[in-house]
Amino acid sequence: VIVRDYLRFNAGEGMVPIPVREYRQMAGRAGRPHLDPYGEAILIAKSEEMVEGLFDHYIDAPAEDVRSQCANEAILCSHILSLISTGFVRERGELLGFMDGTLYAYMGESPRALSRAVDRALEFLVEAEMITEVGEWLESTEYGSLVSRLYIDPRSAEVIVTAMIGQKEYTDTGLLQLLCFTPDMLTLYVRRSDIYLLDRFLTEHLDELWMEIPWDSDERFDRSLKTALLLSDWANEVGEETICERYNVGPGDIYGMVEGVSWLIHASRHLARLFAPHLTGPIEEMELRTKHGIRKELLPLIRLRGIGRVRARRLFNNGLGSLDALRAAGPEKVGKVIGQKIAARVFEQLEEGQGEIEEVTEDQSTLSWFG
Repeated sequence: VIVRDYLRFNAGEGMVPIPVREYRQMAGRAGRPHLDPYGEAILIAKSEEMVEGLFDHYIDAPAEDVRSQCANEAILCSHILSLISTGFVRERGELLGFMDGTLYAYMGESPRALSRAVDRALEFLVEAEMITEVGEWLESTEYGSLVSRLYIDPRSAEVIVTAMIGQKEYTDTGLLQLLCFTPDMLTLYVRRSDIYLLDRFLTEHLDELWMEIPWDSDERFDRSLKTALLLSDWANEVGEETICERYNVGPGDIYGMVEGVSWLIHASRHLARLFAPHLTGPIEEMELRTKHGIRKELLPLIRLRGIGRVRARRLFNNGLGSLDALRAAGPEKVGKVIGQKIAARVFEQLEEGQGEIEEVTEDQSTLSWFG
């Protein structure tokens, strides 16, 4: 086994060392059981000066202790909601009995402390109307079951739903900033030089936000807004190099942010169906735009197999921005723009009636405030 890299990219953190446990798990795969007398694992150092440090940090170091994630009450809340929504537990006593057999309890939590932690989680879930509690009986609501299936932090769901209820109009900025404010989303660091630009943006776009601004200089809000602006630039086809320079990030950071928010947008679409049906359509469009990094005008094209953001933009810029325009142009003309083989596949789909979506003509402007 050759372990070439011991650093891994984590969105919001950059390159971080892998845990000792993970190194040992990889090294332990060296050698074939019953065939080799021993296995060899090689950890590659980038320089001679790093050899001793790698011995100390990985080879001679003990593995990290295994800790229960249920010590984090947010994670505990998610697990309790899952247990109730799946019907695994139906009563408070059953829930406490289950928790008493977990690693969390084994690690030394007293029964009283464990009971208090469970009570706090249940109190939040009841107040959020994700579960109902009648006496000892516990049952998940439709809302709670949906949150559990979506596999998002119940606190994130509550932030999203609270903002959606009563929201009359959809805005890209409102949705993205809201999602970046949730506990599930990693956000960008805010530099001093960013503050003026963020304040300027808020002055001109305050009415587009879905949540009130904390006037106590909340760094979490500033980070959520900056991250939302990066994602907005991505969805408006701002170039990767420009985004990296504007927000002082790397391509991996962009990928991490897009991956993180994409699932939250997906979850928001399902929550909107339950609490704000009029927002479902625009959120679904934003889900596609964020996934592919495209403006709204390319949505009719992007749903065709074989057409990504580059080919879709090329077609649009050549006056082929709708399915009807593609049909009218014919395979030969379309082939000159995207290649004959791809054009043939596109027209196969058009003949089968695929890719039929509502045409969107509304202009979409970019929110480029960092540069």
